[in-house]
Amino acid sequence: ATYQNNAATNVGTYTTTVTLTTDENHKLNKEVVTFTWKITQAEIELPELIWSGDEFKYSGTEFEVLILNLPEGVEVTYKDNKKANASTYTAVATLSVDSNHKIAKTTFTHTWKITPLDVKMTAEQLQWLIDDSVVYTGSEIKNVITNLDSYITAMYSNNKATNVGEYTTTVVLSVDSNHKLSQSKFTKTWKITPAEIPLPELTWSVKPTQEYNGIELTATITNLPQGVEVVYQNNKGTDAATYTTIATLSVDSNHTIATTTVTYEWKITPKIIHLTSVTWSYSEPFIYDGKVHEVVILDLPAGVEVAYQDNSAISVGTYTAKAT
Repeated sequence: ATYQNNAATNVGTYTTTVTLTTDENHKLNKEVVTFTWKITQAEIELPELIWSGDEFKYSGTEFEVLILNLPEGVEVTYKDNKKANASTYTAVATLSVDSNHKIAKTTFTHTWKITPLDVKMTAEQLQWLIDDSVVYTGSEIKNVITNLDSYITAMYSNNKATNVGEYTTTVVLSVDSNHKLSQSKFTKTWKITPAEIPLPELTWSVKPTQEYNGIELTATITNLPQGVEVVYQNNKGTDAATYTTIATLSVDSNHTIATTTVTYEWKITPKIIHLTSVTWSYSEPFIYDGKVHEVVILDLPAGVEVAYQDNSAISVGTYTAKAT
């Protein structure tokens, strides 16, 4: 007998093929036989799980809780099992096994805590990074106490801000196990004030004077600093004229500017059209036919309008057409 696919290790459904042969004195009524068989998952029994800790005292270092007695072949991923600050946490352990095994339950939780130890301090002792105010920078500003001893941890509320305003920061101080347990809560009021955006000598997208070209021109400021918005009045023109554009500048509440209104005078001057010679729609005399005949200029430049006198006639005669 010759076997195909008759050996397996992993969970699955398998079909084994057996090819039978005999000696020359015998004959089989069936030479190929198949057989379907399975390997099913083995269950890994989970013991009552033991975690590496339930309660820790704050020390400024990260604590980690783990399951200590996982059976061989069981993998685990954790969530919220590593923390440093004092609080109560719920760690989540998700268990998994390979495809050849199964377990009855895959998710376990464990409540654990880091307990805080505090030290008393007075408000007069505290020195803040921002005592009164700071100018807006566009980046997040954090106000912290700068003279805390190394064993003191500060937990801040509302101590970070970016925009202009008045803020009240609350801090709760905690200390290590070498000090008497207590909790001190302090508040600090501080401000972010507007930053001034300096305006350069402004440049405009149109020159003070330009010749008419039939295209609408739009006068805009080309070098406004970032953060400055502008609204224009009377900044567009096509026809020859003198224009006075008014630009009203504004900034957001985090900034100030020295000037909010700027005016700019610019002109479009008439374009001179040079006429050298013109060509009329007349090359030889018309033959009288009782119809009106007309002569016009054929090659007027764009932008030139024309009014005619004596450029049409019916009767035989010599005429002088005038084009204005």
